Amino acid sequence: MDWFLVHGYVNKEASLDLNQNINKLIKEISPHSFELCQGYGIPEHTLWAPIYTGYQEYYNVDKTGGEHHNLQRPKF
Repeated sequence: MDWFLVHGYVNKEASLDLNQNINKLIKEISPHSFELCQGYGIPEHTLWAPIYTGYQEYYNVDKTGGEHHNLQRPKF
């Protein structure tokens, strides 16, 4: 979002409403999520796969920190 704000593609008011709009759309589409997954041909057994509880240790074993980085966001 920051890039779009800086380059003038989105104004401040629109960016403030973004999370509210995203949550609204997720709520609208969530009752149809299973049918949407079927449309992509995703095997049903993969839809209910358990989440690995040790994912943080698994992804943070390398020198790069895996997927978890402490990124600094620009301040406006």
